[in-house]
Amino acid sequence: MPLSKIRVAAPLDGPFYVQNGLAGFRWTRASPDSLWFHPLLSLGVKGISAVVNGEIAFWILTLLCGALAVPVLLMLAPELFPQRWNPWVGLLFLVTPGGLSLGVGNPEVPTLLFLSVLLLLVLRPTGSIVLICIVAGLAVLTKPTAMLVVPSLVVYFIGGTRRRDRGLAVRSAAGIVTLCCTFCLWVLFVGLKSHDPGAYWAARRTYQGYVPGDAMHFFVVARQAVRWQLGTREAIRFGTALLVPVITLWVALAVPVRDRVHRLAFMASVCTLLAYVIGTGNPNKAFLYLLVLPFQPLFYTAFLTVRAPVGSRGTPLLTIAKVGCLAYCGALAAIFVLGMPRAWFY
Repeated sequence: MPLSKIRVAAPLDGPFYVQNGLAGFRWTRASPDSLWFHPLLSLGVKGISAVVNGEIAFWILTLLCGALAVPVLLMLAPELFPQRWNPWVGLLFLVTPGGLSLGVGNPEVPTLLFLSVLLLLVLRPTGSIVLICIVAGLAVLTKPTAMLVVPSLVVYFIGGTRRRDRGLAVRSAAGIVTLCCTFCLWVLFVGLKSHDPGAYWAARRTYQGYVPGDAMHFFVVARQAVRWQLGTREAIRFGTALLVPVITLWVALAVPVRDRVHRLAFMASVCTLLAYVIGTGNPNKAFLYLLVLPFQPLFYTAFLTVRAPVGSRGTPLLTIAKVGCLAYCGALAAIFVLGMPRAWFY
């Protein structure tokens, strides 16, 4: 795997996006490291590579998206939570699991930006259907992990339908249809360009040589890994793949929200990721994939800033829980910083 000269981006996906941007896609099943990746970031790198080095161009793009994502997330927060947030609270996003990506550059960050805008448009009654379709398409063309938001949109669609909120149902349906259609069109495009209808899925299956590959073997290997029988890398890969979604579900249940549909929407996507990890036997980067969901930094930040009612007996317990959450987030940050060059979770 090629390593980026910008060490914070290695050995994640950055070098492959840069390679596709500068040298173009290699339309053949024999080049899964090219066909695996969606085109938008590579097009961005290609567009500004005449001005700056390709890797620096990638870094600048992802950092810019991170800077833009913070105010969008702060605009989304009042739609989800009853408490008011100080704008400086946005700094806590960096503390949340995977949140350091916002400050160091990562392919998940542009996807987070597009999905944050998408959810903002879906949840606001004034959201434009045209803009929803554009932003949803851009999200999928950035990374296929954008599809993780589909279960959330399905929950909003069902909620809007049951409550006879036609606007929410229509906006959610527009996002779902656009995400799915754009993904299918890209798969079809890859097949046409490579003259091989199965080229895209063949590229996506290359991970199977490095992971258990199915649910039964996943649990067999996970049991060995968490008992530290397979070394530090495997223990961290499988430990975070299982622990992070479960703790995230607990945080989702613990935070007060404006409407329970927001909690259910977040939990639907987290459960989908957990099912994907177990079903495919693939623990790689599970906690980073959660970062593409705007709910992730918002719910953790809401948990860290929530206050118990005055005089409540639960205040000491809440304080202990917050300290524990900060310690947990700090441990994940250390894994993120120390583990990227060592491929601990990849």
